[in-house]
Parts: sequence; structure tokens; C-alpha cells
Amino acid sequence: NAEAHYKEAVRLDPGSASYVNNLGTLYSALGRFDLARGCFERCYNLDPARFTTIENLAGVYRSLNAYAELDRLATLALKRWPEEARFWIYRAEAAFGQGRLAEGWRHYAWRTKIKDKPVVLKSAPGIAAWQGEDIANRSVLVWTEQGPGDEIMYGTMLKDVQARARHLSIVCSPRLKPLFERALPKADVYADAFPADKAGEIDVQAPLAALAETLRPALEAFPASAAYLSPDAAKVEALRAKYRAGGDNLLVGIAWRSSGVDDAARKTVSLGVWGALLGLPRITFVNLQYGDTARELKAVATEFGVKVLHDPEIDSLKDMDAFAAQVAAMDVVVCSSNTTAHVAGGLGVDTHCMVPHSLGMGRRWYWFERDGHSAWYPSVRLWAQSAAGSWMQTIRDVTLALADTLIARGYTDDLAAFLYRLCDAYRKAGQHQDGDAVLNAVLRLPAHKAMALYELGRSAQLQNRPEEAERFFDEAIAADPAQASALNAKGMILAARGDYAAAEPLYRRALAVAPIAEHYNNLGTSLRRQGKGSEAHEMYVKADALKPLHASILLNLATNLTEINRPAEAIPAFQRLLALEPDHQEAHTSKAFAHLSLTEFKEGWAELRWGHPVHHDPARPKDKMVKKWAGEPLAGKRVLAWIEHGLGDQILAASMLQHVIDAAGAVVVACEKRLVPLLQRSFPAATVIEKPLSGSSLAGQFDYQVAMAEMGAGFRLSLDDFPVHGGFLKADPDATACIRARYKNSGAPLLVGVSWKSANPEVGALKSLRLADLVQALPSAHVKSGDLTLVNLQYGDLAQEIAEAGRQFGAHIINDDAINPLKDMDAFAAQVAALDLVITVSNTTAHVAGALGVPTMLLVPVSRGRYWYWYSRNGQSLWYPSIRCCPQGADQSWSAALDMCRDEIKTRLAAPEKG
Repeated sequence: NAEAHYKEAVRLDPGSASYVNNLGTLYSALGRFDLARGCFERCYNLDPARFTTIENLAGVYRSLNAYAELDRLATLALKRWPEEARFWIYRAEAAFGQGRLAEGWRHYAWRTKIKDKPVVLKSAPGIAAWQGEDIANRSVLVWTEQGPGDEIMYGTMLKDVQARARHLSIVCSPRLKPLFERALPKADVYADAFPADKAGEIDVQAPLAALAETLRPALEAFPASAAYLSPDAAKVEALRAKYRAGGDNLLVGIAWRSSGVDDAARKTVSLGVWGALLGLPRITFVNLQYGDTARELKAVATEFGVKVLHDPEIDSLKDMDAFAAQVAAMDVVVCSSNTTAHVAGGLGVDTHCMVPHSLGMGRRWYWFERDGHSAWYPSVRLWAQSAAGSWMQTIRDVTLALADTLIARGYTDDLAAFLYRLCDAYRKAGQHQDGDAVLNAVLRLPAHKAMALYELGRSAQLQNRPEEAERFFDEAIAADPAQASALNAKGMILAARGDYAAAEPLYRRALAVAPIAEHYNNLGTSLRRQGKGSEAHEMYVKADALKPLHASILLNLATNLTEINRPAEAIPAFQRLLALEPDHQEAHTSKAFAHLSLTEFKEGWAELRWGHPVHHDPARPKDKMVKKWAGEPLAGKRVLAWIEHGLGDQILAASMLQHVIDAAGAVVVACEKRLVPLLQRSFPAATVIEKPLSGSSLAGQFDYQVAMAEMGAGFRLSLDDFPVHGGFLKADPDATACIRARYKNSGAPLLVGVSWKSANPEVGALKSLRLADLVQALPSAHVKSGDLTLVNLQYGDLAQEIAEAGRQFGAHIINDDAINPLKDMDAFAAQVAALDLVITVSNTTAHVAGALGVPTMLLVPVSRGRYWYWYSRNGQSLWYPSIRCCPQGADQSWSAALDMCRDEIKTRLAAPEKG
């Protein structure tokens, strides 16, 4: 709401810096820093002298890690306010962020002049201040400043100072005095203040940070090893033995919050997000967090089932020396950017330090990196937030880094299982990128490489990256040729691509390793899609035996039985499936086809009428809008005949339209646009319209609706109900005569239409053959002599294949570009009606020819791809008596079917020519 009002204020007065500033402040509060930046930059352009705007814009630049912009802004501000210390500090931060350390140290000297929180100097009276001169052969007093973390960090330079000076004296906080004394035994260490009576022993004095410009002017000046603190060795060993308690777990110390400092909340990494890390196996976690942690540790035990060791004898707020020994007893430390990180870094302990996203979000300026590690402490690896305010990815990365440590130390027994569980948890949360990062860690476990690659492939699939998934599956198989899951997954990719022959051997290899139901089922489907139904049945039976209540397996088993002409056995399998899932639409539809294949019409139509079939036309009116006809008298009733599915099914259903028209008072036929002229001519007593219809136009207009299932239940309940007809569709007679005359110009006595392909993506390949194979099977003498002219009825761009077949066999093949069945079905019907004979596979051409009553030789598959309605009576189709069915051989060869076509042509050539 505030945003809307601020925007409106800006719109009304776009020149008001105050209004624009308010909007930017809101965006900053919401963490939308890019938008805030735009507002504050606009505000600055409106009023560059506005102090608040510069402060706000600097804050945004710090939040965005925009160091160059921060530097430029602070430089401009200092021209107006040269004594404003905070802008010098901004320049220092910008210089540090860009790696210009010497410049940063010079600007950082202004820290003592910040008005609200100046750094307290511990200078001793009567001692000259160091001005950068050579300190060789001089006695030097340095003092630390700010909190213990800063003291330890600057303390990494103490040995450098000692090496350059004749003698070194140090003033530090009381807690650090024992550690510094042990680390620098030749130096004098004082707590809080330098004794006044010793002032005469010192030549120059300086805050330790002031020496950084000389000692640390660039990242290259930081030593490769900065461990300088020396803990109490005996105490370290005692604590280590105590925490391990005879075991060999990795000791990992943890600290997570800050307090009493600026941005403490932003630096804190709440234990509530540590679940992934705390779940790592073979680790004993030890509490290194100062302050009262009882409530938090209890929550961790309850929430994550992890007990973090707490040693009540160690209190870092009182005894830093004992705390240092505790930290030194750890194998690894994981912490936020608090004192623990500095102690661990000063001791040289392997440490993972989680730092905020940017300066403006709580990250201290001194956490600059060198090769991912702290420049001050090479043993401290820095993990910055990827986004302001979110620690989840940081925790993930530290978890995986710890997993690498476990791997390096041989603690891998339980690690793989944990990582897989973690990956699954991320996936269930929809965090696939995090899951992938975990799997990349598993890749480093040699025994699990292949499985990890497989899981990465699965993840890529879930994220809709199929090419990447396939690559991972291939890599998994290369890593382990017996990786059954990857073999199966690669097979499924190939199968989805339609390459079932290539998928088959992969499924067989997967089965050899893991004979499980899924692999049998997938192999069965691959065989079935290749038309090897009998072999597929054996696989489905084995899958069913292993998983007898699996819906997908039962559906495949039953459907395949129907396809291999064993529908009587399919029906009990469908019944088993429907007992499991009574509303399984595809099972009802497929069971209907099984019954219809057995000419059990009553049962078949009833199943097909069950709801709308799984492949129903979604535009068909709902039952509550127009009631489905269930056999009621139709006299005087208004009926909507909905011709649905593909063109072939629509034409098949149209064979029963005349019954509806004869029985009803008025019939409206809704069909595909291409069929409207043809059906209107064929059924003049009905009104034929294009679908879909608008829902509102149907209300109250019709008493009933009928489609194939309803018409079948009313008019096709026995074999005797199938009429012998000479065609029920009527092509345009003038167009038919014109086309026939054109084609007869060749002088051939016989016009034969040919169609040899099905575009059905599921079974088209099993129903199709090559044009060359079809032409070669025809009587060669008649083909070459020109006794017959072949006419292309195949839809699609096939000019090259037609021309090649014509050249190869000397055939005259007409390819009529003026007719496109995909656009003009009425013209196509006229073309088919103009022919003496049609030879076609099971596609739309077969339905058109049969519906027109044109003599047709139909090439039908032996099993899969042979539709339920291609049963015959005395070799003729029940639905289309002009069609003669020419079945494929049991070996899926078309030889016998093509022989029938050749014989039919010879017979027709010997008979009188058609008029």
C-alpha cells in the first residue's frame, strides 16, 4: 500500500526529491535494492547536496557490492564535506573491495574521527607517535583496538612488527594477554593500558592497524600461513580426548551468532537452517558459541535429532585461553563471522566461515578473499550468501565442503546414504539446483559415481532438460555398464523418441542386472511398439507376476492381448484393473474395443459410453448441458449428432447417421470443418455444421446428443445390424466426372488409387509400407505396358518418393497437386470416387473409399495397428462392404496381402472397363 501511495506522489510531483527518496527508502527496507538504487540515483540528480540522499545511496551501493559506484559517490561527497569521516570510511571500504589495500588503509585512518562510534585509541602519554619511519633498532609500542576478533586479526601482523623492531610491546584486552604472551614470548604484553613508568623505554607508538599500510599494502603481502596463536597443548589434547570419547568421529566446532555489534542479526546464521549440515554422519558437533545457548541446542536436538556437545567448563567470555584450546581441539570449525572465526584462523584450524552477502547487509570490510579464503587467515574459507538475507545455499555449500573432508579422511561408509537423503529432501522442496549440487558431491565417491550420474539425469528430466538428462544417462552407463537404472532411463528416452528397436537392448541389459517389474514392463512396451506382440505378452506377464496390482502393467497386458487378437483373455485383465481403479477411463475405453473385437456389441458400446472416453473430444457438450441418448424414442426429438475423434472415426460414425435421421424429428450433425460439404450432400435431411459450438447456443436446443457409442448401442447390436450398402457418402458428381476424365487421358483401362502410409504417431509405422514395395508387387507387365494408371492418394509431400518409384518400375503415377485432402475433403472424395480400385493401408483413405463404395483392397496389420472395426464377413468389411481386407502375415510380411492386390488387378483388367 505504501508503495502505491509513494508512486502516486512521485507521479504527481516528479521533481520532489523527498518523494523519490521515500520510495527508495521503502524499496531498501524491502530488500529490493536495484529499485532503491534507481530511486536514490534519481533523487541525487534532483538534489546532489542532500546529505540524506547520499547516505541512502551509499547504503544501497554497499548492499549491492557496487564498490566503484560507492567510491565515486564518496569522492564527490568529500568535495562538499571534506571532514565527514564516514565518507572517508566509505572510500576505504570501496578501495578494500576493489583490492586497493594501501589506499584503503590511508582512508581507514579516519575511523578515529567518526562522531557516533569513534575507535578508542590506547596511546600512552609522553611517547612519540609513529609516522611511518623505519623502526629498526627502535622500541615500539603497539595496541590493538575494537573487539577480540579485530584484535586477533590485526595481531597477525605482530610477528612482522617484532621482526622489524628492536623490541615490541603490546597493549591488548585482558582476555587475549595469555594467548599473545605464548605467541610472542620475547614481547612484553600488557592488559588494557601501558604502564606509565615504562614510557621511557619506548621510542614510538602506534595503533597496530596503522602499520597495515606498510605491512599489508596488497593481497600479495599477506603470508601464505598466518597461524600465530599457540594454545595450551596439554589442554588441547585433553579436550580432544574428552570430546572423542574413544571414537574416531570428525570433531566439528560450531558457532552461529553475533551480539553487541553492528548488524549482529544479519551476521547470525540461525541454527534453524543448519539441518542439512547437522545431519552429516561420522561427525561429533561441539558448541563453540559464546553466551547462553541452552534453548537453541535443545531445539536442535528436538528438530534434527542431533546432540551438540556443550562443555560447561569453557567460557570464552571469561577465559579466552581455554577457548582457544577448545577451538584447537577441533578438526574443523564452522561458524558465522564472529570471534570464533578469528580464533580459529589465528590458530590455523580448517574453518568454514559464513559471511553476509555485502557490506550493507552485515559483511565486514576486512573479509576480502584470496582464492576463496580469508587473506588474513588462509585456513579460513569464506562462504558468502548468494542472496541477501538467505543462508540456505550457504549452508548447502558448507555441508558439501564438509562432505569432501569426510571423503578425504575415509569416512565414507554412511556418507552416500546421507547425501542421497539430502538430495531427495531438496527435490521434494522443489530445490533441484541444491539437489544437483549434492549429487555432484556424490560423484566424488567412486563406488557411487554411476548412480550419482543417473540421479543427475533424473533431475535434468524433472527440470525439462532432456538433452542434458540423456548425456548424464550415457555417462552413467559408461561409468558402469551394468547400471540398470541408467540403462532403463536411456531406453525410455529412446522409446519416447520412437526408437523402440534401439531401446530394446538397453531394457534387456537392465533386466539382466535387475529383473524387476518396471524393466519387464518397459521391454514389453518396446517390443509391442515394434509389433512383436507375442514377445511383449511374455514380458507383461512377468511384470504382472512381480507387481500384480500395478495399473500401468495391467493396462499394457490387457491392451496388448487385444492387439494380438486375444481379446477374450484381455477382458479379465481389464476387469482386474477396473477393480483397482473403477474410474480408469482408458481401461474402460480399451475394454470396449476388446468386446467390440469379439463382436460383443452390447458390452462394447456400454463401455464406450462410460463417461467420455479417454480420447474424447473436449469440445463435446457435457451431459448436463445436452443429455446423452440412451435408447429413448426419437420421434419428434431434436438430436445433436457429435462426430468426434479423427477423420476416420468420424466417417465410421457417419455410417450410422441415417438411422438417427430416420428416427428423429430434426438432426444437427457437428463435425470437422473439412467434412461439412461432404456430409451435407450425403445427408440432406440433416443440418451439418462445423464444430465446436458455443455452450450457450446449445442450452434448450436439443433433446439428446449422440456420438459413436450411443449410435452403436442403438443401431449396431449384432452382425445382422450391419447393412450391405454401396456407400453412404456422395461425392460431387460433376467433380468426380471431371477428375476421371482427366486421369483417363492416359488411355489406361484401370485407375488404381494407392495410399501406403499412416501418420499415426503410435502405430503408423506398423501399418505402413514403402511405395516402392507396393508398386513392385503389382503385375509388372501391366504396370510397364500402361494398362493401369496409379493415382497418389497419400497425403503429405511425397513427390520425390513417387517420382523415384515411377522411374524404378516404369509406372505411370499421377500426383494431383490440385487436390489436398488435408484441406479439402470434398475434392478428395471426388478424386477417390473417380477411381476403379483403391489399394490402401489403414488410414483415412480407407474410410473415405469404403464410405463412397469404391472397391478397395485394405492392407491391415496382423496385430498392433489393426483396429477393432476391421473385422470382416466373407472377407469384406462389416462397416464398408466395398472393402476387402488383406491381412498381413504372421511374420508381419505384406507379401500375401500384396499378392491379393495383384490378383485383384489382374481380374479387373480381364473384366469389361468401368463406364
